Amino acid sequence: MNINDVLIHKLELSTGLKYNAADTASNLCYANANNDLRDEFKAVFSRNDVLCFLKAVPDTDSPTAEEFWKWVKIGKSRINDHPS
Repeated sequence: MNINDVLIHKLELSTGLKYNAADTASNLCYANANNDLRDEFKAVFSRNDVLCFLKAVPDTDSPTAEEFWKWVKIGKSRINDHPS
């Protein structure tokens, strides 16, 4: 799936989060991948977060950061329940 730049920009504007296109093992990436880190402390989102968000969300119309992370969790659980 190709992540659309317009969608990324829209999510950045509506959530206040920044998109991290690099899948590196930096401390920031690790911190955001840490399941113990509360969503309100996350500052960036990844390609995987967008895919999980799209898997779950009924409408991509300008979610807040709180709504974004809620949908990411739902999408992750759907992906884990029904891997393709």
